[in-house]
Amino acid sequence: MKIKKVKFILHNERAKRGMQDEKMIFIFWTDLGVLVLVQWF
Repeated sequence: MKIKKVKFILHNERAKRGMQDEKMIFIFWTDLGVLVLVQWF
């Protein structure tokens, strides 16, 4: 649930700011630490 929440929040923030860049950064919190995933579309 945590991962989906983070992705949802970042997506909303990006939409609010009206960013047109195609770079989206997702941050995942796991038991092993913090995983940062950068996707280019």
